[in-house]
Amino acid sequence: MSKLRAAFGEFKKYIGNIQVEAEHLYRDRYYADLKELSQAKDGETLKMLDVGCSDGRSTLSIVRGLKNVEIYGLEVVPDRVEKAIANGIRARVGKADETFPFEDASFDVVTANQVIEHLANQDKFVAEVYRVLKPGGVFLVCTPSLSSWHNVGALLMGWQPFPMTNYSEKDAAIGNPLAFHTGEEIEHVSMLHTRVYTVRALKDLLRLHGFQIAETLGTGYYPLPTFLAKKVSNIDPIHSAYQYLKAFRP
Repeated sequence: MSKLRAAFGEFKKYIGNIQVEAEHLYRDRYYADLKELSQAKDGETLKMLDVGCSDGRSTLSIVRGLKNVEIYGLEVVPDRVEKAIANGIRARVGKADETFPFEDASFDVVTANQVIEHLANQDKFVAEVYRVLKPGGVFLVCTPSLSSWHNVGALLMGWQPFPMTNYSEKDAAIGNPLAFHTGEEIEHVSMLHTRVYTVRALKDLLRLHGFQIAETLGTGYYPLPTFLAKKVSNIDPIHSAYQYLKAFRP
């Protein structure tokens, strides 16, 4: 029994490691798209809003020093907003599923990294992203995929899908023995997950609000190691761990 527990622990550790590597891959994609958009401005300033910017460190990790990007942020936790401002981001306090404190058609690009799954009103969120984007503006969004094979497998076992284990502030890993944060309390209610999308559902939601889908990508393909996951995700993005969508406001 002790050997079985040890093997289970090692497998869980392995899954945690490839999750981190999958996160690096989608951050690389954000950077590549932001770099392309900033270069297309031909020296003019690219105005970017990161919704759910937290303390700004994740935002800066996807921008990585691009020179002509003016970064704004929206974050619900006030002390994180203060830290984001200290990190050089023009951040404001506000909820992602309420009216944004920004004017219509203010931004060239809006990013939302692991945000939409936390919100109570996704319609309001997507409508607000559309409103603050300039015509021709770009929405870059990444979120866990409900249809990933590891979530399908969890459901077959009678377990919670991995992204839906943190729905209680008392424990971030309910209903799945392989969940990544067993026994950890949720720091803030905004970190709870409310729902998770399949790729098709997220595309349908964006289209309902007038967006045109330009590209759908996947990162992570558990339990495959990263070097294989990169290849398989390109072939079968809908069963990847994370879905990354690029959409335009016409």
